[in-house]
Amino acid sequence: MYGTYEIFHANKTSQEYKFVNYINLTSDLSVVTFPAYMYESILKVATGDPEFEFKTRSTPYPITYEIRRRTATSDAGAIIFFAAISYSIVITVTISYLVVERIS
Repeated sequence: MYGTYEIFHANKTSQEYKFVNYINLTSDLSVVTFPAYMYESILKVATGDPEFEFKTRSTPYPITYEIRRRTATSDAGAIIFFAAISYSIVITVTISYLVVERIS
C-alpha cells in the first residue's frame, strides 16, 4: 500500500482540485508514483479524456563518496561515544563506593 488521499476541494467548473497525500515512506517509490496516480485522475477529469496518461520517472542520483565515508565512519564514532559513557559510569560507581565506605 502506497498511502491514501484526502480530497478537500474538487470543482470541475473552475478546474480547482485540492488534495492531500498521506504517503507510506517505507516504500521507496511511493513518493514519486502515488501522487502521480492522483495527478493523472485529475487531468483525466479536467481534460475530459479518459485515455489520458501521466507518466513519471524516478532516477536517483548515485551515492556520493561523502555519504559512503560518513556511513563507514559513523559506526566507529558510535562505539567511541558509548565506550566513553560506559567508562565514565564505571569510574563514577567505583568512586561512589569508596566515598560511601570512607564515610561509614
